[in-house]
Amino acid sequence: MTRGAPASLGGRLPRAVLAKAAAIAVIAFAPVPVAALLAGLPVAIAVGLGLVVGLSAGLQVRPGTAAKIAILNVLFALAGMLVVGSPAAAALLVAVAGLALGPANGRGMGKALMPLPLMAALSATGLFTGDPSGVVLGIGAGAAWAIAITSRVATRPDPVPLDVRESWTHALVLAGTTSAATFVALSVPLPHGYWIVVTLCAVLVPAAAEQAQATAERVGGTLIGAMVGVFAGLLLPPPLVAVAALALLVLMIAYGLVGDGRRKVLWLTVLLVLILGGQSGTTAVDVALQRLAWTLVGAALVAMAAGAVAWLDRRDPIARALGR
Repeated sequence: MTRGAPASLGGRLPRAVLAKAAAIAVIAFAPVPVAALLAGLPVAIAVGLGLVVGLSAGLQVRPGTAAKIAILNVLFALAGMLVVGSPAAAALLVAVAGLALGPANGRGMGKALMPLPLMAALSATGLFTGDPSGVVLGIGAGAAWAIAITSRVATRPDPVPLDVRESWTHALVLAGTTSAATFVALSVPLPHGYWIVVTLCAVLVPAAAEQAQATAERVGGTLIGAMVGVFAGLLLPPPLVAVAALALLVLMIAYGLVGDGRRKVLWLTVLLVLILGGQSGTTAVDVALQRLAWTLVGAALVAMAAGAVAWLDRRDPIARALGR
């Protein structure tokens, strides 16, 4: 079923959409504090990331397909935990996750699969410090809960497949940049260097007809989102961070419901900052500065990759003939 596109221009959302998004968010968010109380913060973070995976897929594709995507994310998270400490193996795992978007793009499901290389990178860089079985169960439970909710309340857009060239250009650029960033972050090592991969996954979204302008908008949105999210986590006490995360989840779902992918990515980025903010090995100010620095590095990598692709397109006679 094709969802309509209510007026989200200028960022305005119909009240009915906000009410629906709030209902989904409240129900979806419920397992996170429960997991924190019963199993601790690492499992609660895993549940939160599972919710992001499930909502991202559940708002885009049918429940059966979303479940397969969730299982794939769980498997890559487990594989990532097994290669912690090996930069080459971690980079290879992230590259495989990025390349998986090639066929997915060709079927119009690339955006639903976008969290996969991020999940691989987060687990391979040692983000999850708890028992692997608890983390895997947390991701799976969070994703399953989100998919169950969206299966009952969400309408989905018709898939928009990309052609072979666009599908694999995006997948190769994403795989190359994220795997290189993962390798460098683990080899140097860079404190919280996985944040470069967070930026790359947030910005490098597959889209057939929105290259330079949309990339610039996503870079700007990601930078703003990272700054807001970092300093909200820095200044707000934990209870208010949880409330802020719930509000961000409402906005992310609402813009997903109306098909505004740019603003959905913006609020998803802020939400990820808050969710991942629970993992800290240094002072809060250090973490804030490090993550902002890595966001800028990721944005610079995206700009260079986009410039290289545009240059290749200009030199390609087939691309010129197609008006690209």
